[in-house]
Amino acid sequence: MEKDKKTITKHNDFILKSRYQLSMSEIKIISLLMAEIKKEDKELEIHTFDYDYFVQNVGYHEKKLDYVKNVLRNFKQRQFEIDYIDEDGDVVWELYGFLDYAKVTKDKQVQLKFNDKLKEYLVGLKNNFTIFELNQILKFKSSYSFRLYEMIKVKYEQYKTYKNSDNLLLRIDVDDFKKILGIPDKYPLYANFKQKVLKVATEELQEKSEIYVEYKEIKDGHKVVSLEFFPMVSEEKLEKDNYWKFIKQLREKCVNIEIINDTKNDRIYSINPSGRLYDQRHPDFKIKKDSAFKLFQWFYDNQQHLSTTCKTKMGIAINEIPEFFK
Repeated sequence: MEKDKKTITKHNDFILKSRYQLSMSEIKIISLLMAEIKKEDKELEIHTFDYDYFVQNVGYHEKKLDYVKNVLRNFKQRQFEIDYIDEDGDVVWELYGFLDYAKVTKDKQVQLKFNDKLKEYLVGLKNNFTIFELNQILKFKSSYSFRLYEMIKVKYEQYKTYKNSDNLLLRIDVDDFKKILGIPDKYPLYANFKQKVLKVATEELQEKSEIYVEYKEIKDGHKVVSLEFFPMVSEEKLEKDNYWKFIKQLREKCVNIEIINDTKNDRIYSINPSGRLYDQRHPDFKIKKDSAFKLFQWFYDNQQHLSTTCKTKMGIAINEIPEFFK
């Protein structure tokens, strides 16, 4: 089977509750191995990969045998932890390694086998699981993007099943999210976490997946304590992509010219070279962030009402949307 046709099936508990820190290359090793598991399998088996196929899809920059063996040697030491409630209602903590077996043969075949402790999360799943396309996972460069994608995908599939918008919202404490990502003590300043993790992950999801994610910060006083992620998929994402294309064009083409003449409120809206909205009639008036978002959305939804100059510069004919919005 071609790699872009292969799928991966995981139990949702493994996605939402396991905690580990892996490089994206190590995640791709796991994903290649998971994609070999068949629906009818009863046990976790040894799977064999062509050496060149393995190296190419994992994304190694070095093809030398010693390098690959060293990477697998280090990966063999990687572990994940998970909490669950046992039959007696007690919370149990467990720690496992991912791999039970790794081998590179003389004729350059890579053989791998998962730790049998992973069986309950990967084999014979009847419910509470999510299916992923291998090709999608191989596109990611950031492990943070991958982990957020997994979690959002679980929520979206639950939403499709139960048709309840509550299932679509992923709410998670910042500290718990960092534990899931395997970085509980990294980026103690939220601003750094936002820049290095959240920004990277949400932007890569928008660029490389079918999912667009918006999130809301929940504060306790001045401190951000939790996050609410809300995904948009397929047609919703396409519409959002078109929106951002429109905003980009607006900020590039309509700098310091009239966008809308709001005669009712005595305002002429324009954009400064930094991309911020301002009022030409009242330049000292500060347009708040929330108001700016609403105005941008209104501009997008009502393009026919933009000024003639602005529409001309953007290539928007009267009552017509340009090709890149179609």
